[in-house]
Amino acid sequence: MTIKERITEDMKSAMRAHDTARLSALRLLLAAIKQREVDDRVEATDELVTGVIGKLIKQRRDSVKQYTDAGRADLAQKEQDEIDTLSVYMPAQMSDDDIKAIVAAAIEETGASGMAAMGKVMGIVKAKCAGKADMGRVSALVKAACRPNRRFRRNELQSDSGCSAEGSCGEHQAGEQSSRFGAPQFCFSLFFWQQMIPESFIQEL
Repeated sequence: MTIKERITEDMKSAMRAHDTARLSALRLLLAAIKQREVDDRVEATDELVTGVIGKLIKQRRDSVKQYTDAGRADLAQKEQDEIDTLSVYMPAQMSDDDIKAIVAAAIEETGASGMAAMGKVMGIVKAKCAGKADMGRVSALVKAACRPNRRFRRNELQSDSGCSAEGSCGEHQAGEQSSRFGAPQFCFSLFFWQQMIPESFIQEL
């Protein structure tokens, strides 16, 4: 039995049981599937149906958030009940670890490096995760995997090399000592040369 056939049978059961909320959700789902068949001129496969269901679930999750933010708990609960009804027909959802493994394999397959190749990776991952994972979450994991390693800031590089901003390394300390004692050394040198040069020579100048 296909997923579409299951939904049709469940709709009939809901009709006999006078379960209006479930009946309404299933009717909307079958209408969305039928519209997709007409638009694409195809028979509904399980993959197509799960794609439609996933889209409807995402819409209702957005509605739940909006109603919750607006303080309409009653409407938010209604949307959540429809999510629960639709989720029954979705395959088991992948964990983050499962998605990351698929992303890693896709990156290796495409040789992708950097954000410019994110589209290629996403195309492969999306096909393998369709109906089994939230595409928003999939996109975030793909983006994180394709993002190049960030560059260290200068102070981080100094910390790694053993030299902090306070001057913990020998080179920094040497420069600090030079600036600290440079003026006295210059004054001493000037005094020394004044003693060595004859006074008569200075007067001639």
